[in-house]
Amino acid sequence: MIILSVLIAIVVAVIVIGLVVTFLNRFYRKSTRDLALVRTGFGGQRIIVSGGCVALPFLHRVEEVNMRTVRIEVRRAAEKSLITEDRMRVDVEFEFYVRVLPTAEGIATAAQALGAKSLNPDGIRNLLEGRFIDAIQAVAGRQTMDLLHERRAEFAQQIAEQLRDNLSQNGILLDSVSLTRLDQSAFSAFDENNAFNAVGMRKLAEIIAVNKKKRAEIEADADTSVRQTQLDATKRRLLLSMEEEQAQMAQRLEIEKIKASSDAEAAKAREDGLASSEEARIGRERQTNAMELAKKSELRKIEIGRHFFHHFTADRLLPHRKPERESVKTEIVDIARDAQTQLGDHLASFVGKNPLSAESRDLQAVIQVVAGLLGREATQAPDQRNPLS
Repeated sequence: MIILSVLIAIVVAVIVIGLVVTFLNRFYRKSTRDLALVRTGFGGQRIIVSGGCVALPFLHRVEEVNMRTVRIEVRRAAEKSLITEDRMRVDVEFEFYVRVLPTAEGIATAAQALGAKSLNPDGIRNLLEGRFIDAIQAVAGRQTMDLLHERRAEFAQQIAEQLRDNLSQNGILLDSVSLTRLDQSAFSAFDENNAFNAVGMRKLAEIIAVNKKKRAEIEADADTSVRQTQLDATKRRLLLSMEEEQAQMAQRLEIEKIKASSDAEAAKAREDGLASSEEARIGRERQTNAMELAKKSELRKIEIGRHFFHHFTADRLLPHRKPERESVKTEIVDIARDAQTQLGDHLASFVGKNPLSAESRDLQAVIQVVAGLLGREATQAPDQRNPLS
């Protein structure tokens, strides 16, 4: 009996445990790190951030609230673009990062404001997009397009400050705002029948015209500068080419001068050699002619002396043979004259070749002596002539 009682107790305990596990598995709700629970109904409202609760059918209702950060993208372009203070249109793209406040009051408020939409980013975007656009347009309307571009961070910060209090009323925390794109809208997006757009179109036309003019001036200046640079480069290149050509011409001229100098020196050396050879030849000829003239002069002197000797002998030893002596004297004078003529011819030839030589002067002196003897012999009386005087 005891054993049977124990077995029955064990079975009952197992059944009870199974029933409890089944009950908890079906009716017990747990929160997670990115999901909070809001239970309403029997027992009042309860916020579960970490832990769990029992939610019984017909007695409780449980709302799940997404605690993750949600990215909401807002784009305004073309005809929906923003109008700035200077009536210009700008295309913008923003990214808003929002999440539910991690407090019991914030979770309860978000659950009340968003409901099941908190789990869907598109639902949150549809719910909050109007607020985002209103804040963006309000801030953009107080600044010009240039200021928006130059102060992008301040633009995003001002939008965040304007939205933060408004979103906190719905239990939503705005983490950050990012301006991902800002640009002027296309000219076709302007409606000329709209007063705002008409002013913007006029300003835009003025800006475009002024910038076109400046761009044309810059392009003209740039083209002029490029052309001037090219011209300077061309001048430098031509100058370098000219200097190179001048250097080559100077080199060729110097080479020609060196060649001409070398040729002149060679020609001078050849001429000096030829002159030396010619002088040597003339010297040899002069010496030969002088020797020949001296030889002929000696021979003539010997012959004249011999005839004078015969004349003297005949005049002293043979006075009775006077006719013969006169004949001998006449023969001696003729021989002397012939000798004078021959010596004069040889002398003229030799002096023509060597007009200033010592040998020429000596021979001229000999001829003058002979001519003097002949002249004296011719003027003296026959009995006064002395062949040895």
